[in-house]
Amino acid sequence: MGRASLFYDGLKNGNASLILNNTRIEDTGTYTCILPHLSSGYQRSTVELIVCVSRTYIKEGEDVVLHCSSVDNQSLKDSLISWKNINGKDLFLYELGHHTEDGWCCQDEQYRG
Repeated sequence: MGRASLFYDGLKNGNASLILNNTRIEDTGTYTCILPHLSSGYQRSTVELIVCVSRTYIKEGEDVVLHCSSVDNQSLKDSLISWKNINGKDLFLYELGHHTEDGWCCQDEQYRG
């Protein structure tokens, strides 16, 4: 609800492309655009969408930035931010100015230092 829209200014130029905001894994699938009343006849366009977790490849020993930001640029200074790996191990926790680099809380041993 409220995540799909068109490029309304582009309709006059034949652009019926769909904007899907805040994609989710469950949005994966085949989508079809049907334009039934064109002067050139019936037109159908099919797109396969695959939504997945983004992948970042680096060499062992390199530093990496794992991007995460609020969609609406809202301040996160007074928020709870928790990073975990796929196995649920705690990488980093930030809450009201305190964070795991200060020895606060329960960071998994694998990620200390």
